[in-house]
Amino acid sequence: MKTTIQKMLDAKNLDDLLTVLLSLPEELTAREEQTLTHLPTFGGRAGPGDTTDVWSWDATRLLIGNTRGNARFSIIPRHTFHEVVIKKSSGGFGEYEVGDLGDAYADESDLEKMMRDELGGAMYELGVDELPEGIEDIRGRIHHQPARVFVAIFHPEGDYVYFGIVRS
Repeated sequence: MKTTIQKMLDAKNLDDLLTVLLSLPEELTAREEQTLTHLPTFGGRAGPGDTTDVWSWDATRLLIGNTRGNARFSIIPRHTFHEVVIKKSSGGFGEYEVGDLGDAYADESDLEKMMRDELGGAMYELGVDELPEGIEDIRGRIHHQPARVFVAIFHPEGDYVYFGIVRS
């Protein structure tokens, strides 16, 4: 019969490894804790720069968790999507820049739906939708331009804001 450590090291994929980790007792032995630092990985580039609580990965997902107290592990998407506000660049010259990252979403369509729901005004994707009169297509003038750029227009004032979706 295989030991828990052998099962961890023999896992064929991230899902198998998660199953073994979830079967660990609440209190790990010193050998089990040491084995956690040498778990197999299953393809894709190395884990993120900060690997705190990242135990393994495959091409599209990360196995995360902690061993403090009651060990808990889960699999999350490797990439997340964030909303960013796009504002005029402080350098001027008709250029724009991206602001700080908003909350993380695992699914791009969920983020887009949230943006549409929260904005309450008309929302247009640059390069996809026909823009209303007076709204510029600013793509190509945005430093670190997101793959998708939108504009929201708030009626009746006519105020508008540019924003985008970035993948991290």
